[in-house]
Amino acid sequence: MATEGSNEIKVRYRQSDVSIISKATMWWMNGILLEGYRQPLEMSNLGTMPHEHKAQLQFEKFSRIYADEKHKSADQPSLWWCYVRLTWRMMMMSGLYKLFGDLLAFVAPWVIDRVIRYVVLYDADVAPPGDLTNVTTTTQDVVTIEYFVNNGFVLSFLLFVSSLLHHTFTQSSFLYSAIEGMQLKAAVQSYIYNKALKLASWNDKGSGINVGEITNHLSTDASNLLMAASFFHFTWTIPLEIVFIACMLYYYLGYSALIGIAVVVVFLPVQYRIASLLAGIQKHTMECMDERMKRTNELLQGIRSIKLYAWEALMCDRVHAARRRELHYLLRGACVRALSTFVNNGVPIIVTLLSFGLYTLFEGELTATKAFSSLALFNMLNLPLFMFPAIVFIMVSARVSTGRLAAFFEAPEVDAKEGSAAVVGNGDSRDPRRHVANGYVPSSTAMKNGVGKCKMSNGDLELHVGEGEPPLSRKPAVVVAVETELTTLRKHGSVLEMCDASFAWDLHSKQLTLHSINLQLPAGKLTMVVGSVGCGKSSLLSAILGEIYTVSGSVDHRDATAAASIAYCAQTAWLLNASLRDNITFGQPYEHAR
Repeated sequence: MATEGSNEIKVRYRQSDVSIISKATMWWMNGILLEGYRQPLEMSNLGTMPHEHKAQLQFEKFSRIYADEKHKSADQPSLWWCYVRLTWRMMMMSGLYKLFGDLLAFVAPWVIDRVIRYVVLYDADVAPPGDLTNVTTTTQDVVTIEYFVNNGFVLSFLLFVSSLLHHTFTQSSFLYSAIEGMQLKAAVQSYIYNKALKLASWNDKGSGINVGEITNHLSTDASNLLMAASFFHFTWTIPLEIVFIACMLYYYLGYSALIGIAVVVVFLPVQYRIASLLAGIQKHTMECMDERMKRTNELLQGIRSIKLYAWEALMCDRVHAARRRELHYLLRGACVRALSTFVNNGVPIIVTLLSFGLYTLFEGELTATKAFSSLALFNMLNLPLFMFPAIVFIMVSARVSTGRLAAFFEAPEVDAKEGSAAVVGNGDSRDPRRHVANGYVPSSTAMKNGVGKCKMSNGDLELHVGEGEPPLSRKPAVVVAVETELTTLRKHGSVLEMCDASFAWDLHSKQLTLHSINLQLPAGKLTMVVGSVGCGKSSLLSAILGEIYTVSGSVDHRDATAAASIAYCAQTAWLLNASLRDNITFGQPYEHAR
């Protein structure tokens, strides 16, 4: 039972708590399915998610693993090894289920062979002398194990049980792989979101990371990892299946089957080439998608200016051009996938006809037992041949996505740059002697006149003392009303200090946005930032919020009031894609009394 607010919500997902039989048959879901039969299911009927499957837990695990790998690796950490460490336990169990399921699939051709032998002998009511593999239908006083096992009805029941177990193990394997894939996707998406919060808000000016690219990381790249985890075990079971099928076909058809398998081997490079071509097209498609998302985001963010300047046609043409390039690659991908489907469906038919024709010409008569058993094996060959190019495409897409994510995860953050001071944690700043101990000495101008000068890229920053009074001057620069008297600092303390701090939106640029900022914001006081357009007001706020790169100096957020926090109300409202109530409550339980 989990408690959320004042309401108790049951955990309805019981896959990890029920018995093995209930896990295999999904019997525990009958209650939910019965409710869905009686009335449409709502989200409240599904209950809350178990703790072990929540995104927060997966994010914490992935963060610890990635930090550990980053600490161990002198170069860029391996994301693939992070995936393995996060999912290996459940993926190993899923692999065992997949192996058992695939082995049970080979029982069907053997049983078909025995059942047809039984039917033929039942009609003839006689078995060839000396043939111990066949069974007669004459009555016996004592039923031997051989007679019982080769009985047609027993074989039919064995076929039913093996098919049931085959599908049970296979679906259980896919279920656990899909669960691990979804947990990996949730962990990566959470880490992407957390990383995006540490990037400069105008990051696309420097490193090329933009909102469209981050959106594709969250959607496309994370989904590619989900698919890779879900179908990972096909990468090693497909070769095993082809080898087993080849051995059994050789047992039934001799060298004719080997020639047919050789045709399959010849077509494998063709299918691999098709899959590689699909992967390349997918890479170009994602690049075009990034460009389209970037241009669409620019259009939406600047929609007011675009309307005022009547640039609608120009901006729409830019978006349409990016979309046309994306559609070009999507069309090429669709054509290549159609060719892949044709090859996958045609190769088994060609191999079957070739093997049967060669056997009839060189080996002898093709009996019903050999024909039906071989047909069952050739039908089993359809799945590996169909899945092979798809698996190659999925794994290559996951590799491309992992490379993109690795570069994104290693992107420089606003509060962590080599050679610069990191953002200092909470501390008491009431004692002004602490400033000297930290290497910060207030400027003589600030101590004398109550005004401090801070150099900027396009002017000076002037600090003025006061509780809501207007600034002393209106120079073409930023003016901040800040009380800097030592008695007031001792009384109220400061919530923020910048000590000789320099900031830049672009780490690769030689020009600093803000230079040598020395600033104190007192607690309990109204501070105003006034200045002309483009003088650095927004950059200063971004520096306070930690959304701009700290090139040198330090930014110290202090908890002078023991309950200080930062809230930011932007010029443009930020709304959730939800109802008005959800935007007001913002994830908290709704309280009617408020």
